[in-house]
Amino acid sequence: MKKKSRWWLKLLIVLAVLGAGYYVATQYLIPKPYASLASSYDATSVSKRDFEVRIQGTGNIASAKTVDIIAHRGGEIRGLEIEAGDIVKKDALMFELYNEDLQDAIDQQEADIRQQGINISRTRDTLDDFKITSPASGRIKELKALEGEEASPIVSAHGALCVISPDGKMRVTASFHNASQSAYVAKNQKVWARIDGLSYEAEIIDVSQAAITVELPSDNFDVGTKAIIYQDATVLYEFGEGYLEILNPVPVTGAGRITKTHIKEGEIVSRGDLLFSLDDSDVRKSIDASGVMRDFAEETMQKNLAKLEDNKVFITQEGVLQSLNVKNGQLITQGTNLGTVVDNKNLEVVIEVDELDIPMVELGQKTEVRVDALPSEVFEGTVTKISELGQIVNTVTTYDVTISLQAQSGIKIGMTASAEIIADSREDVISVPREALVADGGENYVRVLLGGEADYSLVVDMSQQGAALPVPEMRLVQTGVKNESSIEIVSGLSEGELVISEKAEASSLFSNMMIGPAGGGGGTKWEK
Repeated sequence: MKKKSRWWLKLLIVLAVLGAGYYVATQYLIPKPYASLASSYDATSVSKRDFEVRIQGTGNIASAKTVDIIAHRGGEIRGLEIEAGDIVKKDALMFELYNEDLQDAIDQQEADIRQQGINISRTRDTLDDFKITSPASGRIKELKALEGEEASPIVSAHGALCVISPDGKMRVTASFHNASQSAYVAKNQKVWARIDGLSYEAEIIDVSQAAITVELPSDNFDVGTKAIIYQDATVLYEFGEGYLEILNPVPVTGAGRITKTHIKEGEIVSRGDLLFSLDDSDVRKSIDASGVMRDFAEETMQKNLAKLEDNKVFITQEGVLQSLNVKNGQLITQGTNLGTVVDNKNLEVVIEVDELDIPMVELGQKTEVRVDALPSEVFEGTVTKISELGQIVNTVTTYDVTISLQAQSGIKIGMTASAEIIADSREDVISVPREALVADGGENYVRVLLGGEADYSLVVDMSQQGAALPVPEMRLVQTGVKNESSIEIVSGLSEGELVISEKAEASSLFSNMMIGPAGGGGGTKWEK
């Protein structure tokens, strides 16, 4: 009886030990993978959304264009007033190259031009000497000058080239037939003059023992015409006879060869009217010669001024003068590098792109550029150059991609910048986190929890209670483009389905967990 009691006692002790061991093992020694499900995995509800593929890189803001200013000729620098770091404008004067001999020649030519101008002006003033103008107003009488003749012999022979009758009156001096006739006339007495068979009233203006002089109120007769003076209109008592003259003649004289007569006999003229033109060909030849010399000096000076203008050096690019290699007074030769200008309006950033991403980069793609110094600003850029030569560093191959952008307020050359090339942009596509993709045997799968979000909440509750869990389906999918965080699913998933993916910080205990492909029967399981 004692032996039997001891056996049961031993059995009870063994059972107690086994029970305690099982409890300890299940609670503390054997891991519970499902209890860690919520903390180790994320769930993503499948939906359509806009999807972008962005390629990132960093670099420094640089000028898109750098231009060296090269001297096109040699000389001494004068008038240089800019310094390195100055903002300069295209076509602005940088400095001049001084040429003493050229400047002296220009100064002399300017003096020659002024002198020839003075000579021409003075000589032209003498042209008036070759014009004979009317000294008074009146009627042209006794015109003796003829075109082509010399004026001096005519004046010597006739006393004048012509005579002007300024008051429209003529006179006749008639000799008495006998001395006793002078007793019957007196000054201011009216008498009659018979001219060409017609009688005209006249007035005695002078009386002497031998003759009387009478005045006719008209000069519309030829000088030298015969006139007979009578006592009255009956023309019965004749005092004497004489020849018509201008009462107060104004002679017109001059010297030189007459080239043109601008008047005719009996014509009425005004004081200052042109009567005769004299030969001024010699004077005009002198003027022409001075003009030729002046024109030659002007032409030569213009050529030298063009050379002087060519001695000016201009800025060839708008931007910032990055470097200046010369100074005032320095003698330079043709081809000297004077300085460098960088374009501060058209900027660029050069980033390195991995060889796996470079096929997606194309010219003209839009980019977003961010400058470290302006963290709140986003600037638009454009891909303008893709290098054909790769750079290999530690077995990694990258290609330089140039992104151009316009200058904006605050951006300065040399600033650190990051750029995102928008390589692809799609609307309303299905995508999942990259962590949700499982590669197996060259195919891509995702874990789909059947039943959606409600089942996932149930799974979390069950896992926390240690209960048996529903097994997710491993779904074969076809993928498309991808970005840093997501990948496009072309087929295999529908909107509303729930995909689970391992968190990046999942414990090592579950980091290797996989689900076998669907359709494997009892082989579909969770694995460590």
